[in-house]
Amino acid sequence: MGGWGSGGWNDKGRPVESESMDLDVNKVRRAGCFAEGHQSGWRWRWSHGRECSISLHGQGERQGVTLAYTVSSNTGAEPFSVREHIGVEWTPCRFGGERPWWLCPGCGDRVMKLYGVGARYRCRKCHRLTYRTQREKAHDRIQTRANKIRQKLGGERGVDKIPPKPKGMHWRTYDRHCRELYAADDAFYDYLRRRWPGCGLG
Repeated sequence: MGGWGSGGWNDKGRPVESESMDLDVNKVRRAGCFAEGHQSGWRWRWSHGRECSISLHGQGERQGVTLAYTVSSNTGAEPFSVREHIGVEWTPCRFGGERPWWLCPGCGDRVMKLYGVGARYRCRKCHRLTYRTQREKAHDRIQTRANKIRQKLGGERGVDKIPPKPKGMHWRTYDRHCRELYAADDAFYDYLRRRWPGCGLG
């Protein structure tokens, strides 16, 4: 596992959810890791080349898993081993069957994901994780929203035009996306006019 405090942090010193090592209960279940006696590695790899892994030891469908990993310190302290049981709870689904939830070792809440921050896997609330959008400035959030809409329409990020209607998309859906895109663009230009009154945008 990574060093203490691994992952991205926002300007208030809080780690960012999308840059932490998440353990999704549904992915773990589908991989068969709950089976009693099961043992396998779970690995994360980032685009910049960093790689981390832990070991999962299955305790049974109703018991959960035991995590085993070594934590190395960014401060130069001696690495140490962690072995911790993560329980699960099953709840009925609306149309039959059951679905699992992690029981966070920190607070006991039922959660879908646990995050590896520092030396322990805990829920987002325990680690006080923020979402990536929470550390963005207002105009960044506007641009992020506009770029997502453009990509839905098959366009490119940052291109200042409305993409044509994708093949197979209903006109009603396309019109809705266009209205959302116009609103996002208007909000962004309104920000620019307030931020730089002499920018020539009216």
